[in-house]
Amino acid sequence: MRGLPTSLLLLPLLWAVCLPTGVCSQPETGEGSSPPTVQQTFVQTAYRLHFAPRFAKFAAASAELSNAVALTCREFTPGNVEKARGAWIDAMLAWESAGAILVGPLLDRHSAANVDFWPTRPSMIEGALRKPQDVAALRRTGVAARGLPALEWLLWLPGDAQRTVDQDRACAYTLLLADDVAQEAQILEASFVALGNATSTPENAVKRLGEMINQTTGAVEVLRRKRLLNPASVGNPKAFARSLSGQSRRAWDAQWESINSFLLSGQGSIQALLIESRLDPSAARLKEAATRSDDAIRKAVPADPGSVGHAAEALMKLRRVLEAEVAAPLAIPISFSDFDGD
Repeated sequence: MRGLPTSLLLLPLLWAVCLPTGVCSQPETGEGSSPPTVQQTFVQTAYRLHFAPRFAKFAAASAELSNAVALTCREFTPGNVEKARGAWIDAMLAWESAGAILVGPLLDRHSAANVDFWPTRPSMIEGALRKPQDVAALRRTGVAARGLPALEWLLWLPGDAQRTVDQDRACAYTLLLADDVAQEAQILEASFVALGNATSTPENAVKRLGEMINQTTGAVEVLRRKRLLNPASVGNPKAFARSLSGQSRRAWDAQWESINSFLLSGQGSIQALLIESRLDPSAARLKEAATRSDDAIRKAVPADPGSVGHAAEALMKLRRVLEAEVAAPLAIPISFSDFDGD
């Protein structure tokens, strides 16, 4: 894999003072210092326990993907192609988990569009294949010809699709895409590690908490509408994301696992935040709605539109609970932005 500048890998060590965003290095504890607010504790814990570990896995998996594609380009054999496909699946599932809730650096860097614009545009990919590319040029290429979906197309190219360039050029572009995803993953990992090691100012923590609640609500809606309801309404399993690789259900399961974990899984979860804020009844209703969604999603399969519709209905109820039982009592306005980053 192409290496990153050393300065990027040292990013967590450079947070010695408060940044313009309101994030500061961890202060010394001593007499007269104010204890952290509930919001400060929550956002730092969320970055450290939920986001940073997931991006560590995504960075490792995307590095393996880059290595597997490089090997395939050196030795184009059926076995190496299968290894590259397996590495893509691992990286995709790690991304679904890491990028399920778009907060902080993911928004600042427009990472969802760069890594996972879907649906990909085969005509744009074929156009990009005909042009000499490097990383700088790649970032000027439309997002519909980049990222994991474009890699899926190239690694699982349908048999009736006609290549317009030779195999060497196609392989070079595939490797460039894999390297680009791996570099983005490294940057995101470093960024979330830094956030987990730092403390937001009280004012900035309120802003970041609001972002987390909004984006979690948005993540539920994106899973419900874009990943489940819209494809199911077409009545064709191939309309689901990751269908070309046969990974549609595993992909939405990984996305949901991450959302559900952020909602309910112990320290750093929204349920824990509600309990800490003395909103136990709201915490109970959140758990009930999330548990029902979990049950419905586990039973959903792409070939059964009814089961997918049932999961979408459960997620709609969960979204309403997030609005009424989380955002409202915490005085967080819900603003519906472009949640999916596309």
